[in-house]
Amino acid sequence: MAHSYRNGRLSMAEIKPRVASWLGHAQHAQTKGLVTKLFRQVIFKKG
Repeated sequence: MAHSYRNGRLSMAEIKPRVASWLGHAQHAQTKGLVTKLFRQVIFKKG
């Protein structure tokens, strides 16, 4: 998604619900470390 956002193929309005959905799903397991690691690595920046 970060790559598609950078290239203008996705908007932040399209990304936010996808991320929220994944976070909702991830809350059903012990994923705090995974979530922290992913959000430290991924940067949404327009190219």
